[in-house]
Amino acid sequence: VEQARLEMKQLGGRLAAANPEFKRWRHDVYEGMYDRTRGFGSPVYSWLFVGVAMCVLLIACTNVTNLLLVRAAERRGEMAIRTALGASRARLIRLALAESTLLGFSAAAIGALLSVWGIHLLLILIPTQGFPSYIQLGIDARVLGFTLLLAVISVAAIGVTPALDGTRLDLVKALKAGGDTMVTNSALARSGRRGVAIEIALSVMLFVGAALFGRSFQRISSTDLGYAAGKLTQPWVTLDRTRYADDSSRLRFFHSIAERLAADPRVENVAIRGYSQRLDVDERARKAALLGKKDPGGSYDDLTGIFLTEDPANSVDRNLRPQLNKWGVSDSFFQTMGLAIASGRGFGIQDQAGSQAVAVVSESFARLAWRRPDVVGRTFTAGRGGTPITVIGVVRDYKGSFRNPSGLRIDAMPSVYYSERQSMPVNVRPVVRVRGNIAAFAQALPAIVREVDPQAIVERVWTMEREEGGEARQLSQVFGSILGVLAMCALVLAAIGTFGVIAYGVAVRRREIGLRIALGGTHSQVVGMFVREGMRAIGTGLALGVVIALATSQVLRGILLGVSPFDPLTYAVTVVFFGTVALFACWLPARRAARVEPMVALRGE
Repeated sequence: VEQARLEMKQLGGRLAAANPEFKRWRHDVYEGMYDRTRGFGSPVYSWLFVGVAMCVLLIACTNVTNLLLVRAAERRGEMAIRTALGASRARLIRLALAESTLLGFSAAAIGALLSVWGIHLLLILIPTQGFPSYIQLGIDARVLGFTLLLAVISVAAIGVTPALDGTRLDLVKALKAGGDTMVTNSALARSGRRGVAIEIALSVMLFVGAALFGRSFQRISSTDLGYAAGKLTQPWVTLDRTRYADDSSRLRFFHSIAERLAADPRVENVAIRGYSQRLDVDERARKAALLGKKDPGGSYDDLTGIFLTEDPANSVDRNLRPQLNKWGVSDSFFQTMGLAIASGRGFGIQDQAGSQAVAVVSESFARLAWRRPDVVGRTFTAGRGGTPITVIGVVRDYKGSFRNPSGLRIDAMPSVYYSERQSMPVNVRPVVRVRGNIAAFAQALPAIVREVDPQAIVERVWTMEREEGGEARQLSQVFGSILGVLAMCALVLAAIGTFGVIAYGVAVRRREIGLRIALGGTHSQVVGMFVREGMRAIGTGLALGVVIALATSQVLRGILLGVSPFDPLTYAVTVVFFGTVALFACWLPARRAARVEPMVALRGE
């Protein structure tokens, strides 16, 4: 932060040297602005993604470890012969680790290659327009170094246990035909079932997170914002600040744009909107005086806050933070937005710069400020002791997304509207209601803008639906897409692991199965035996996964909208879905066990 402040001070000096107007400006860096990036840049969510990816890696490592344990059991005879011929245990462990290392680093190389394609897939799944510029998606030396580190960790995770287990030998038993096979197979079966329980638990946790984001995105998409947001757009147009040095020149430019857009057959209606603190000449002088104080103390509210005439000591802004909008708008704004006037009137030609100061307020602002809906005729000031402003109308609310201490919300936006003739709005943008396709209008807009100023640049044309509900929608879509892909990977791996453990159990118990069937056991009894054994491990995993999900989903509370981290429907659907998939993964190899012919199994012995 200190380095950024120093750089900002240098930039401020250069600006002041280039344009005397900037000598009056104050330049600083506020740490609180970090909150604007908490959706994507917060370390909590960065580590969340790392943790999720590690869970999938752990599931994969568990599967491979089970496979290597089986392979080590099958090679116990080979290892016994090597030991009998003079090989030390350390040498046998190095042999097993060398094989694991080859496997791990080959997988890392393939994974790094696949990640290049994975980034392209990710950019298809998530909205790229408006995607934060500070998030760089690409493969670089750090990513490759991290991949190499993961390969080393994975080799240690999947290779050490089988290497140690496979080289722990009783030579006499190991060299005998079938020596300690039953003991080894029993231990492997227990280890495999524990692995299945861990895989299922981690997969359930990931799937719950993805399902919560999916439900949150569904809520966002179905939320009525209170106006025809899909037909409205606020184009971002960038102007040369040296040629448009003051707010009035920029406002004139946008009026010229609005006139041309109004004549375009693709445009149904057009208006102008910008931020406004409603500071007239007297207030500007008062602002300059307050800023000149060495210790103004609360001067931000004194200057720009809204104070009710009947309660001049209280700032409404402080009570409504973090979200209170103050707009300077043209007369056609409410009609363009499709916001009905609930009482009173909107702005008209009679509201000129020298006439009585007036405002229109939203219904939510009226309720929060005066505790009643009918507030036409009430007065307030923009700044402590400023010019009285009379409320001439109350307009219907519209909704937008914002962040407060309780998390992400889409809710009514308390708003105060001033006539753009009585207050000089800043950051002015046209608001356009399009008749047809906004994409077609967006292609034609640059040519219309260049008619007014060839150097003006149209940066982007988004629907207001995306802008006003954009943060909530984007967070849910990005997080949900990534978690969804990883959760599906985890589900597939867990199903494969379950199938593999049960299939291995069937393979090593062929003689037992043959004897059971020869002694009168039915096929359904054999299938039921293996399914019950598998479902015990799966049931343990499901229960453990729900507990872990309940504990970890608290991290998501701040970025879920309209869905509780403890949403019972999400947990119920996840458990039923995973239980069904796991049951099918148990049933397939169990059905194969029931097809064992007793004579074939016994003859093989």
